[in-house]
Amino acid sequence: MRKLVLEPIDNGMIVKTILDDNIDGAGKKLSKKRVFQLTDNVTDTENFLLSLIEDLGLFTGNVNDQNMLSIKQVHGSKYQMNATEISDERKRLSLRLSELKSIKQLNQL
Repeated sequence: MRKLVLEPIDNGMIVKTILDDNIDGAGKKLSKKRVFQLTDNVTDTENFLLSLIEDLGLFTGNVNDQNMLSIKQVHGSKYQMNATEISDERKRLSLRLSELKSIKQLNQL
């Protein structure tokens, strides 16, 4: 049986332990620990959540599905982007618009 244990410890750290008493079907045991340092950095939280999703074997969809769960970082609604970030966002949106136009053209064939 596979068991996932989360232990909060000091200073925003979490220890994730995976225990499996039958890893290869022949009774071999596995114990794996990983420590996550959760700070004010959103990337740390993102990595922790992605790790949990993988360990729990949760289905999140894929690029071919109509709906796909995505954990990503975005700017807060009141965050003021600087000029570089605005330029990068315009490029990203322009590329996405081009992708959508291509999909529309393929669907019209």
